[in-house]
Amino acid sequence: MLVLYGVCSPSGATIIPPFFYNGNVVLVDDREERAGVKFNDMDLIGIPVRITVGKKIGEGIAEIKLRNEEETRECKIENVVDEVKNIIKELEDRIIR
Repeated sequence: MLVLYGVCSPSGATIIPPFFYNGNVVLVDDREERAGVKFNDMDLIGIPVRITVGKKIGEGIAEIKLRNEEETRECKIENVVDEVKNIIKELEDRIIR
């Protein structure tokens, strides 16, 4: 499952359909809460991949965060779908080994 934040902007909204078409379960968190509250809630329920379209949208950048990693990865909006596909493949490969 993927969680998308801040996708109300036109640039952010463009990344939603490709995730659905690729068979992913997508949750768009558009609640009127602070980002930290949303992030904490998703960690608590175990969402493995978080995509945030937020502060850097003006630069065309989204953030990708894996639940089990401390670091946040930055990615151009147009590359988000491919980047997440690669991340999911890496996670699946780790599980299979």
